[in-house]
Amino acid sequence: MTNERDMPMTTGHRRARFPRALRVALAVIPLAGALAGPAAADYGRPERLYLRWSGAVPALAGNVNAYVFAGPTVTVTVPAGQTRRVRGSATAALGLASAGPQLVHVGLCYQSSGGGTINTFSLASHIYYGMDAVRRQFGINDTVVLSGGSWNVGYCVKNLNPIDITNTDKSAGYLVVTPD
Repeated sequence: MTNERDMPMTTGHRRARFPRALRVALAVIPLAGALAGPAAADYGRPERLYLRWSGAVPALAGNVNAYVFAGPTVTVTVPAGQTRRVRGSATAALGLASAGPQLVHVGLCYQSSGGGTINTFSLASHIYYGMDAVRRQFGINDTVVLSGGSWNVGYCVKNLNPIDITNTDKSAGYLVVTPD
């Protein structure tokens, strides 16, 4: 007695094992790849870099007419002769040493990794927050275009008023770096 396993496979048997829809799908796959290949290659691979930071904020002195980083920073490296758009968002838990209130400038800042002046992403977009001795979250979002070089980027504060900011906790934020 013979069964199906003992019989040689014929074309008819193969078709019986694969439904018509599956045969059509298998025939279309190479065609779909040929159509999608060149179009996908035209756009190239997107360059996008995500950076995050989180860490303790030290005490920040009062009567300082300059931005200082409040917590850790990340390094953004831009190839020579190119630019990169940096978009970011950050927050920090801050409070004054005593009652207050007083206004404090908050922003996202960058500085050459070799040192120098700390600059806000945009002079128009830093925020003035009314701060007192209660520790609260103070957030900021901003964007800037950086040119070739290596840059330290992070959350920053300018405290022009006399009361120090000592009731601190953490600063945390992220950046998205893309070609400009």
